[in-house]
Amino acid sequence: MDVSHALVSIVLCTYNGERFLKQQLDSLVGQSYPNLEIIIVDDNSTDGTNDMLKSYADGHPLLKLYFNETNLGYNKNFEKAISLSTGQFISICDQDDVWFKEKIEKLIGAIGNNWAVFSNSEYIDHQNNPLNIRLIKNTIYPENYENILMENFFTGHTSLLSRECINYILPIPENGFYDWWIGFVCLYHNKLVYQDEILTRYRIHQNSVVQSKNKGKTKNALRNIDIQLQNFLAYKNLKIQDRLVITDLKDRLKNRGILNPLWFKLFTNYSRFFPKRPHVSIISRINFLRKLLNRESPDR
Repeated sequence: MDVSHALVSIVLCTYNGERFLKQQLDSLVGQSYPNLEIIIVDDNSTDGTNDMLKSYADGHPLLKLYFNETNLGYNKNFEKAISLSTGQFISICDQDDVWFKEKIEKLIGAIGNNWAVFSNSEYIDHQNNPLNIRLIKNTIYPENYENILMENFFTGHTSLLSRECINYILPIPENGFYDWWIGFVCLYHNKLVYQDEILTRYRIHQNSVVQSKNKGKTKNALRNIDIQLQNFLAYKNLKIQDRLVITDLKDRLKNRGILNPLWFKLFTNYSRFFPKRPHVSIISRINFLRKLLNRESPDR
């Protein structure tokens, strides 16, 4: 199938993002790929985001604006935005990043027959200064759904989805992380591929939604894993034998410390459960798992 001219829907969710929004919008309308629609759903912002969007849309007919009367929250707002899209492909967008000009063009070229392709990002600060840090530090070869059970490596803001996968990923669970869910579903059907290329400048600043999410992931890592595993167990196409695998991991999360059965399982299958981690030495793997399993348990 020739997808070189297929319609791509960029879905952008905004919330109190006026500070960096224009720079992101400029990078979207400046894409080298010619056939785009830009779906923007604002989640009841209280700053000047709405006025900025309306002003910007006056000169850019690619933009289609929607304004929520009540705040839906991060996951459900992206669900709404995806549902409003009409393109053969959907590209997820955060409000305060900056896209490389050729991002969509390269992701279209890489997705093939997969449901999703994701790429890499480089960190920038609030003044656009590069921090010389990559979001993903080593090449990932997604092989099996178990790769994504304990830790997410699929990042929504770097991704392109096919229309085919929408019936599988919707509805998005209300709790947890929407991109972790999408990555699991696509990988479960062996329809996920990684494009090892930096195509997004990923902004880190004090008030960013992404920064808040990452702080939550670090502080409550086990609780977040527990929530995601519960979401995965609710997936409508999950096979019985895979349900048993996920249930076993979820049950083991209740035990903490270096001597519990979960520690041994993760250590002996480290590369399978943590494919994005470049730890090669035994000591580095032990230290990572010790820190992970000594955080708050999901039942506290």
